[in-house]
Amino acid sequence: MSAALRFNAMHFMPYVHFPPNHKDYKSVWVNFPNKYYDPKKGSQLYQRYLKELVLADQLGYDALVVNEHHNT
Repeated sequence: MSAALRFNAMHFMPYVHFPPNHKDYKSVWVNFPNKYYDPKKGSQLYQRYLKELVLADQLGYDALVVNEHHNT
């Protein structure tokens, strides 16, 4: 195993557009209703996050790490 230092770019790729009443729910991570998802905003976020990962690659990060979670 190499002792070299690695720099990884980590991204959780969260959906950040919550309604004003989001604190009424126990969690916005797993059991938040899908009715609050806006496909247009979700697409814009996805494009933004992909651009950020491309930038990290261009800046020379050793690896790109993306969180994968079935409910988000």
